[in-house]
Amino acid sequence: MDRAIELWRRRLAQQRLVEIDTEIKQAESTGAAERVRALMEEQVELRQALGRDIALY
Repeated sequence: MDRAIELWRRRLAQQRLVEIDTEIKQAESTGAAERVRALMEEQVELRQALGRDIALY
């Protein structure tokens, strides 16, 4: 059961990374620099967590 939860969390993190990519592009196109920065920070955190077998959610 724990393995299934970890796989689910990993999948959610991966989906969020895809969403962040889209949101960054949108924010860049509107000149929302602060939003881009915040999204990039979240992106880094998620990627680091995925590298550590994730436990963010």
